[in-house]
This record gives sequence, structure tokens and C-alpha cells, in this order.
Amino acid sequence: MIELPDKTEVEVVEALGDFLAKEAPLARSLQAAQSAAGFDRGPLEHLSSLGFFRLSSESEAGGLGLSQRLVGACCAQAGRVLLGGPWFEQLLAARLLETTGATGLLDELLPGPVLASLPLAASDWRDPPRVAVTGGRARFVSGSCVLGFADSVDAWLVPAADPVAGAMVLVRVRAEPGRTEPRRGFSTLWRGFDVQLAGGEGEVVGELDADRLQAHLFDIARLLALVSVGATAAVLESATEYAKVREQFGRPIGSFQSIQHRLADVFIDLEHVKNLAAATLDPAEQEHLHRLVPMAKVAADRLAVSSAGTALQVHGGLGFTWELPVHHYLKEALRRRTVPLPTAVYRGQLREQALSYNL
Repeated sequence: MIELPDKTEVEVVEALGDFLAKEAPLARSLQAAQSAAGFDRGPLEHLSSLGFFRLSSESEAGGLGLSQRLVGACCAQAGRVLLGGPWFEQLLAARLLETTGATGLLDELLPGPVLASLPLAASDWRDPPRVAVTGGRARFVSGSCVLGFADSVDAWLVPAADPVAGAMVLVRVRAEPGRTEPRRGFSTLWRGFDVQLAGGEGEVVGELDADRLQAHLFDIARLLALVSVGATAAVLESATEYAKVREQFGRPIGSFQSIQHRLADVFIDLEHVKNLAAATLDPAEQEHLHRLVPMAKVAADRLAVSSAGTALQVHGGLGFTWELPVHHYLKEALRRRTVPLPTAVYRGQLREQALSYNL
């Protein structure tokens, strides 16, 4: 899906796709979503043993030192099956901890015995809870944040403001289900919780300056865009296969131009969005991330929603039933477009850039 020049990386992505299709298909994730934890730890622990969370980490930090494009391709594979659980938060946590030099916690996260969650919304990073720091320990004075699977993971990785030092710190907090309150949402596969942190304590594992914070928010957005690319590809394949076998008026509906054109439009848009999202991981384009990341996120979000709508229409009345998974792709697309910033905010940023853009 995402072009990779290295044969080894292509084999890694193919192996991951085979594993997810067999061990973590959507049906299994949906079943696990009904459990108390909300997800199945088995596939995530297996992914950890395969090195999924250390793909781009340097070998000195226990990682595999592979390319950023490979990470994006693996996120797309996870998007194809709508992989459940806090896999995305775990991946982000590992990438963020490496930039802050928090090798202790990184050693726990990379092999997978510890599952961590961190906020995905930009607001939780730009206006974090307040802490008082003493001897490497942080006590939360006030504040809250939104975490996925907060009652089922082992640790929370929370940004916090230290007013005395005038710095933002990253705090590891032992998960305390008593501090969580479930949020109402329409997603079946992702559980969000309001986490009240006031009075809690944790270990300071690193500092975040403005550049690291912005890089992290870019990371959330561009990897989510690639998740959307994978999800769109899966939706397109499902709709295309259905159009080949569903018959009306004595012929497959895929033979009708109206269906062909709608599927062709999704295919064309997917190629554009895939290349745009992949460009955000290109080392040669890093100085243009302020423009590329919002573009990729808006385009991927918009296509993920519209392609799911197209698939619903192609499947006809059956597409709106619980028997088919199309509606899950639509609901997850609607959820993804709200983080780290709503699509409308990214479009506003791009509008300002367009007004001052010179060819």
C-alpha cells in the first residue's frame, strides 16, 4: 500500500498484514470490545514480541531502527482491520519517550509487558494539568485529561505543567481506575475516559519543550492519517467485492456505470491521499510538516468518511445493518477526525497558509 524501497520492510508489512488478518480481525476486536477490559491483550502482546512498538526506535534504545515510512505502512495495516485496544497510544508513547530520553520506561514499553495510554487531544497537551515537582516526583495540583482505555492499561503517560520551573514535564502515573469516568461515545472499538488527576502522584520521566510538543502533535495527526488510509483501502475492497457478486436486473451491480464511477472516485482519491500522508514521513519533507500534516489529516479524514458512505450505498440496505462491518469504519472515521485537532481547525490553518502562499 505505502511504497517501501527496502525489500525487508515490504516483508515486515506483509507479515504484519497476515498476522492481523488471522489473529486480530475486526470480528475478534468487536467481540473483545464487549469484555470488561474493552480489548484483547493477546494480539497486542504478540505484536510487542514481534517488535511492532519498536519499529522506528534506534537499536541503541532496543528498537529495530527501521524507517518512518515503515511505521506509517504498519499503521495503515492496523487501520485495515480497525485494530482494537490502546495499540496506537502505546506506539505514540514509545516514540515520545525516545525523544525525551526516558529509557527506563521505554525498556518496559517496547517488549510489551506494560501497556500505557496517553492523551490524543491537542487540548490536553496545550493546556495540561498543573503539578508540583519534588525530587523527580510530581504531585498533581489540579487538572484532568481524556485517556483511551484508562481503566484497562497499566500506566498513564500524562503531560503536566510545572509552574515553578516554567516547564512542561511528562509524568508516568500508575493507572487508578477509581479516578476514571467513562465518556459517552459512538465508537464500539475505542473507550474514552475522563481522568481526574488532582491529588494523584507520578514519576517525572522527561521534559517537553515547544519543539518536542509540536513534533508529537504532528506525529499523532500523520499516523492517524495513515490509519485512515488503511481503513479506506479496506472499505474500498469490501465494496468492490460486493459489487461483483450482488446482482440487480440480472447482472452484477458492479457493471453499472454509477457504481463504477463512485468506486473509481474513491480509488483515485485514495492514491492521492496515500501519497500525501506518506510524504509526511519523508525525511526530505520535514521542514514542510506545518503544511503537509494538516493537508494529509484533512484529506484522509474526509476520504475515510466519504468512502465509508459510498460503501454503505453500494451495499444498499444491507450496508446499514449490524451484519456488515461498514458502519464501524464510518464511526471510527468520525472519531479519528476529532483528534488531535478537529478537521475544521486544520482547514482553518490551511486557509491562512493558502492566503499567503506563493507558487
